[in-house]
Amino acid sequence: MRARHQRILALASVSGLAILLSCIGRPTYVQSNPAVKQEEHRSGDWGDEIEKNSNHMLQEGRQIFRHETFGSEAFGAASSG
Repeated sequence: MRARHQRILALASVSGLAILLSCIGRPTYVQSNPAVKQEEHRSGDWGDEIEKNSNHMLQEGRQIFRHETFGSEAFGAASSG
């Protein structure tokens, strides 16, 4: 019975040590790839450009829907039988 407790304690100790060692992060002195650093952008770098393009696409879609889809209902109904 005592040998069983010793094995359980040893297994728990080894498991705990393995978990502890796996939680250690990478060293902070490792330099990152300079190409990755160059591609990083602040969140506001492209915000104005993205907003301008999304507003343009939204307006363009509204114009297409308003002016280029009316009348197609009759065409779709006539062609479906």
